[in-house]
Amino acid sequence: MKGETIFLDEQPANVNDSDRKVTYCHATSSPTNPYVLLTTDVHACFAHEQHEHLEQGGHLDVFPTGGCDD
Repeated sequence: MKGETIFLDEQPANVNDSDRKVTYCHATSSPTNPYVLLTTDVHACFAHEQHEHLEQGGHLDVFPTGGCDD
């Protein structure tokens, strides 16, 4: 699963259309805090989605359905 992204398909993406922010769970390398909730501009989300992700302690980033596109 190296370099992959997990998409949730239970809820619609959390994108605020008025300011184009996206909220997602970012994988950290911390064994005691494996995820942090981030809210970024959609452009930063696209950039984050494009670079290669290495598994962080066995965890991958988790985006709402469709990732940055929603």
